[in-house]
Amino acid sequence: MKNADSTRRTFFKRALAGGVVTGATLSTLGAHMALAHDDHGRDHDRDKDGRRARHSDYGDLRPTADEDGNTYLALPKDFRYVTFSKTGDAFGAGLVVPSRHDGMAVSRLRDLLMQARVPVVALSLLFALQELHIIVVKHQASDDAAGSYAVAAVAAKSIIWVAIGLGLYLLPEAARRVNAGLDARPILSRSLALIGLCAVPALLIFTFGGEQLLAAAFGDDLTGSADALPWLGAAMALLACTYLSVQYLLALRRRAFVGVLAIAATAEVVVLAGMGADLTKLAVALFLVQLACALVVVTTAYRSPSL
Repeated sequence: MKNADSTRRTFFKRALAGGVVTGATLSTLGAHMALAHDDHGRDHDRDKDGRRARHSDYGDLRPTADEDGNTYLALPKDFRYVTFSKTGDAFGAGLVVPSRHDGMAVSRLRDLLMQARVPVVALSLLFALQELHIIVVKHQASDDAAGSYAVAAVAAKSIIWVAIGLGLYLLPEAARRVNAGLDARPILSRSLALIGLCAVPALLIFTFGGEQLLAAAFGDDLTGSADALPWLGAAMALLACTYLSVQYLLALRRRAFVGVLAIAATAEVVVLAGMGADLTKLAVALFLVQLACALVVVTTAYRSPSL
């Protein structure tokens, strides 16, 4: 097919090419007519160099700094704006903000995956840390026990959804602060504190009302992991802290933590495989693996304040 790789930009160029001469002529004529009419209607203010002052319906336009103190636009008095990013700014792990923010900067999927390989690998390992223990228990315990453990794990993972929501704020805000030369660690601290505030009441419910919770949510026949539920909840809260720290490190374009996640995922399988079929012991072992991983990753995050 001829010109099969034509892009939207090519289409626009061809569409504009036919009308550029007419458009330029008409716009130039219109501009001269408007200026002529305006010049006859009133006198214009001039700046100190004799140039025509710029006006708008809201007042004179003046160079205006954004909230970071950088000046990119001229706006009327009392107008404000926020600069989210600029072309070429770094964000994530080795990624840069593309040009043409209207959406014309289209990349192939393979190129996007190669640019985002560190986040993809890191998030895949986090998913493994979240799910591998369920697969191991399925091979270690009876079907009924594995089923009750699986539903307890579902309840325990509720805190992960909170972490995912916080991560949507943490990563871009941390990247913005670092690019502005600011310390981004307070953002991480607040995010981890919110995880703690959510985890404490959840763990109290898991500890003192776990059996009732599982019975109400999944049925009386799936309460066999009630004793394991508090440990699973604590393990998932630690994984939530690891997840947020990973998002922070991705904003700082750090990569060394990926090895820690790989070791932790491997350790999770090896340790749990040697724990037998006792669901509570398995949950405690998972907690210890997640604790070790969280300590290393969170500490790495706090020791990496800037690029």
